[in-house]
Amino acid sequence: MPLNSNFDATYTFNEFADQGDWRVSDILFLTSPQRHQYNDFAIGHLYGPDPEAAFNADRVVSVSTSGSQTPDLEPPVLGSLTITPSSVDLANGPALVDFTATFSDSLAGVAFSYLTIFDVDSNRLRSFSSSGGALSFSYMVGFTDESFRIGNISAHDLPRNQLALGFQQLIQAGFDVDVDVIGTLDPALRNSVTGPIFSLFKGRSAPHNPSYQFEVSTPGVVGVGFKWTDMGNDALLILRDEIGEELSSDGDFLFTLSPQLGLVLPVGIYSVELSAHVNSESTTFFELTFLGDVTDIKRDSDGDGDYRRCF
Repeated sequence: MPLNSNFDATYTFNEFADQGDWRVSDILFLTSPQRHQYNDFAIGHLYGPDPEAAFNADRVVSVSTSGSQTPDLEPPVLGSLTITPSSVDLANGPALVDFTATFSDSLAGVAFSYLTIFDVDSNRLRSFSSSGGALSFSYMVGFTDESFRIGNISAHDLPRNQLALGFQQLIQAGFDVDVDVIGTLDPALRNSVTGPIFSLFKGRSAPHNPSYQFEVSTPGVVGVGFKWTDMGNDALLILRDEIGEELSSDGDFLFTLSPQLGLVLPVGIYSVELSAHVNSESTTFFELTFLGDVTDIKRDSDGDGDYRRCF
């Protein structure tokens, strides 16, 4: 932006905000290739290439809040955390592990919660989030045979007081965090296909979204997992039944390189739609893996409903 540009922002003080004086503490902007950071207006510090532009104390922007409402200054509390089951034997087939966490907050109430799963080497596998005081989700096991654990969990209330707990803190608090995975999945219950994708952007109505149709021969846990074979970008999976009703999706809101779906399905015909950020000038390839008793996998390359058998 030009150096004489103006910009503004709005901050809403909720009814549980701490009462007293609030002030702007930090502003960062770029004038390529320079970086300007105004930090702590009350002191007038400036970190950047232009020390003569530092703010003075008489230019402090502040606001005072008052009222009869008791401020909420305490973060939420983790009340319960359950993992079911805590051990999976892949010799019995792919499985869903259910995670449930509940939180409480003394005054304002829980606004948002977040949980991340890590492998045994502390690499992030998946993240899940929810609004309100309960977080519940299922995680598909079978794409790999590695054990995993809850890496961290966090929550904040309406005034944004934050609870943040790593796995060691969770263990010290008496919560179980580990899921042990043993055994090997029957190769007949794992089928993978590869193909190109030409989507111009990630979205439910993105042009050229490919889809795959498949048949579930035996009712039970079914998984669908996406991964790139030659690059990485944001991706979306949408699972539908035979009449087109959406059953599940992954990748809608968070940046997701490898979306995965897992749920219990009855016998029937289903389809999974793929969408991603891909340059229309190039051909980008992916691998799609199906777990469970899945047969008759077909591809529709451009969303016109013309499915052709993959193998």
